[in-house]
Amino acid sequence: DWGWERTAQVAAENGLTDLFVRVEWGGRASYPSEVIPSRLEPGAPDPVAQGIAACHRHGLRYHAWFISLNWRTPPPDLVQAISAQGLWQYSPDGLETVREGGDRSHWLNPSEPGVVDLQARMMSEVVAKYPVDGVHYDYIRYENYNGSYGERDRARFEAWASVKVGNWPADVLPASGGKPAGPLHEKFLEWRCEQVSNVVFASSAAVRAANPNRGAALTANAASPTPGVRASVSDDGLVSLMGV
Repeated sequence: DWGWERTAQVAAENGLTDLFVRVEWGGRASYPSEVIPSRLEPGAPDPVAQGIAACHRHGLRYHAWFISLNWRTPPPDLVQAISAQGLWQYSPDGLETVREGGDRSHWLNPSEPGVVDLQARMMSEVVAKYPVDGVHYDYIRYENYNGSYGERDRARFEAWASVKVGNWPADVLPASGGKPAGPLHEKFLEWRCEQVSNVVFASSAAVRAANPNRGAALTANAASPTPGVRASVSDDGLVSLMGV
């Protein structure tokens, strides 16, 4: 039986010190949650509680791993609920899904205040409820240049940059197919980076406030600060994990 007890025992015997355990995927929790729908059947054991207890018995640290903005293919009722609130990213072709490889996926839009609040409540709930040793951000980014082109994004960007975009979204798109980048593309990237930072700042503050005595670590998948990475990720936001 490869349950939590044996998993933690074998991990410790082989020199591991920390386990990063995915506790949320596609907007559904692997634990009883009052913030997002749970995958658990009523009355089912809580695998997060079991995992933390087993890890701590064997001297391991348990990090709750969230798939932050990439909800990919949630169930239809959840897609509709988020759509009704206008929280999905829009692609340049005006759809509520973005291109991810050869597929189309649902990504939460970090420029939406409702998404900032949702991420903060998701993470702080876990820290308040469980003695986790850390909280881990995954997909705390855009899917390259493929999202954040809705009309509400346009209005927020125009207000932030003090400009009027005459040809949306062409004026903010990157170079492609022999066409040059739009005249506001670089400014748009700056704005997108700030939106990701806002999510990180709010959720990291909420995590610390939820259990100030716990001292849970905040971590994120990191990448080199190349121009391609900057198109998707906020430099300031990921650095803030250690400082906010």
